[in-house]
Amino acid sequence: MSGHSAGGHLAAVMAQKDPDPERSIDQVIRASIPISGLYDLNAILETPHNKQIRMLPESAEAATATRNVESIACKITMAVGGQETRGFLWQHSAFKDRCVMSGKTITDLICAGANHFSIIDDLSRADSALFRTVWSEMNG
Repeated sequence: MSGHSAGGHLAAVMAQKDPDPERSIDQVIRASIPISGLYDLNAILETPHNKQIRMLPESAEAATATRNVESIACKITMAVGGQETRGFLWQHSAFKDRCVMSGKTITDLICAGANHFSIIDDLSRADSALFRTVWSEMNG
């Protein structure tokens, strides 16, 4: 499973075991590949975007992807553009560090020259590390 930006958040959360077995799909996910994800939703609270989103601190904390990484059983490959904003680079590092502290093995891809929007172009180039890694996960 993969996703970009907010979809990267979803890919990370969907790989986590839900306490309610009726809702949990973690057992069918072989690999999670979040790309330039927004993992810690608490960071949104202090941005101008939250005027439109109106996220409450309780909602941000409950939905933050770093809360339950211990329950991830699948392989995790993370990617971020080397030219991302400081905020997305921080999000990437924070999630990766949390996973590593929880004993998870992470494949970490820094896509040189890519920014938040152009990193997705790497998925269309068979010679890119991101394409090769995703292809390997799909066919492995």
